[in-house]
Amino acid sequence: MINYRRWQFVFWLTVAWGLMSFTPGALRAAPVAKPDQFSLGWQAYDEGRFEEACRIWRLLADEGMVGAQVNLGVMYDSGSGVSKDPAAAVKWYRAAAVQGDRGAQYNLGLMYAAGRGVPQDMNQAAVWQLRAAEQGFADAQYTLGRMYAADTGGA
Repeated sequence: MINYRRWQFVFWLTVAWGLMSFTPGALRAAPVAKPDQFSLGWQAYDEGRFEEACRIWRLLADEGMVGAQVNLGVMYDSGSGVSKDPAAAVKWYRAAAVQGDRGAQYNLGLMYAAGRGVPQDMNQAAVWQLRAAEQGFADAQYTLGRMYAADTGGA
């Protein structure tokens, strides 16, 4: 049986970026490193207990867990279970991006490109897209290619 809340969350993680070029639409979640606690966060999220999911993932994120950091970024970016807060989204994306998470790097690049939570900076957008693209992240490769074709990024 399909869990509507989880699929809705995943949908917002993967909204077609082709429709909204350089907007944080095609958000990506990170792989799981601590499935026990992390899964409890997903379970709470799936059951509509967003505050609990946020609390669980924040504890893990504060410990440096990349997947929890990315998911908190997505929650704050999309307003899923929390108030929209682009600056908080950037904080969590950056925490995971500097650890090398390609999805977080991609998301952070989108934030810079759109000027959401940070001043718009196409060079920084290209830097983060390039980091994700170099790890084989296809969406980042495509986005970076479009940026270069439009001469909007100078990574």
